[in-house]
Amino acid sequence: MTLAGHKPEEELELLRDYLEWDPRKTWFVDHDLHSTVRQALDRTRERWPGVNTENRGLLGVLGEIPALGFINLDFMGYSTSSNVLPCLELAAQKLLKGGVLGLTWFRGREASHHTSFRAVLTATTDHKNLNDRRWAGTLRVIHKKTRGVLELAEAVEYQNHHSPMSLTVFIKR
Repeated sequence: MTLAGHKPEEELELLRDYLEWDPRKTWFVDHDLHSTVRQALDRTRERWPGVNTENRGLLGVLGEIPALGFINLDFMGYSTSSNVLPCLELAAQKLLKGGVLGLTWFRGREASHHTSFRAVLTATTDHKNLNDRRWAGTLRVIHKKTRGVLELAEAVEYQNHHSPMSLTVFIKR
């Protein structure tokens, strides 16, 4: 399962061509009703007949899927307790042992009034450097929300246009 966005082609090629996944067991999901997202979902169905596409909230779709082997949570934003963290929690529950979960999150554009950033800072007071606090706090929030079933496999920082981002990849124990 992956979040579609308006350019799902890279994920499509990875899942279809490299991993050779069964399209009937693969989902591209996005809640955004903008025409570019709907067109992207249409292109995905055209390029990969049989693949599942959903133009609705991820939490609802996750609730209907019995198990996951791979999920790409490329939310491109804050780790909100209203959407991102509940999706992360449910995805971790549904992830099969050895399954892979990717989570993309903001790094460096947080604001103190965002409850998600306050939770990250509260989770770690043992680091002085802000970037270290950001990483340690985020990993601790994820660990707590997923009840410790995910093991960190990779962590990457990158720049996406004007947004400093982070990608964490986990494997379910």
